[in-house]
Amino acid sequence: MTSLSNVAISAMIFQTAAYYLFPLLLWFILRRRLGVSWRFIGLGTLTWLTALPFIIGVPMIVGMLLGNSDPTLRLIAGGVALSLTAGIVEETSRYIYYRQSATLRDSSNLRHAIVAGAGHGGTESLVLGIQFVVLPAVMMLWFPQFIPAELRDLPFSATDALLNGASRMAIIICHIGFTLLIWQAVSQQRGALYILAVVLHILLNLLAFVLPVMVPGSSWVGGLFILVLMGWTLMQMLPALRRLSTAKLGMG
Repeated sequence: MTSLSNVAISAMIFQTAAYYLFPLLLWFILRRRLGVSWRFIGLGTLTWLTALPFIIGVPMIVGMLLGNSDPTLRLIAGGVALSLTAGIVEETSRYIYYRQSATLRDSSNLRHAIVAGAGHGGTESLVLGIQFVVLPAVMMLWFPQFIPAELRDLPFSATDALLNGASRMAIIICHIGFTLLIWQAVSQQRGALYILAVVLHILLNLLAFVLPVMVPGSSWVGGLFILVLMGWTLMQMLPALRRLSTAKLGMG
C-alpha cells in the first residue's frame, strides 16, 4: 500500500465526501425542507441516465476515428465531443421528460424543479465518482503496480483533490440552474431558455475541462464561470426557500 501524508489522506476524504456524501445530503435536505416527493429525485436521476449512453458513446467514437493521432489532439477532440454531447443530450433529456410531467409543466412548482435538478446533478456525481475518485484511490493505495509507468511516479496533489471536490459540489448546484432554465422553457413555453441551457452547459464543460488542456494555467477561467453560474442558481432558489419560511411563520 502506498504511504500518504495526513494532508493527502484528508484531501482524499474530502474529495470522496464531495462526490458521495454531499449529493446524498443535498437530496435529503432539499426534499425534506421543500416538501417534495422522492419521485422527483428519481426523475432527475432518469434524465441523466438516459443521456449516459450518448455521453460515453460519442467521445468513444471520436477517439476511434482519430486512431493513433497526437495524444493531445485526441484529448482535446474527446473533450470537445464530450462537452457538446453532454450539453445537448442532457438538456434535451430534461426537456423531454419535463414535458411529460404535469407538475413540471406548472410554472408555480419551482421547488419540484429544484429537487429534480439535484437528482440529476447528484446522480452524475455518484457515477463519475467511481471513475475519478474510487478507482484511482484503490489503484494508488492497493494496486500501484498496475498504474502506467509514466503516471506511477507523479506525486499525489492534495490541492488538486480539494479543488476537484469543491468544483464537483459547485457543478451539482449548477445542474439545478440548468434544470430551472429547462423547467421555465417547458412551463412558460420559452424555447430560447432551452437553447440557453444547452449553450451554458457546453460552455461550462469547455472552459472547465478543455481550455486547461489547450492553454495551461487557464483552469481559473472555468472555475470562475462555475462560481458565477452557481451564484445565479442560488439566487433563483431563494424564492422557494423564502416561501417555505413564510409558510412556516404563518403556521406558527
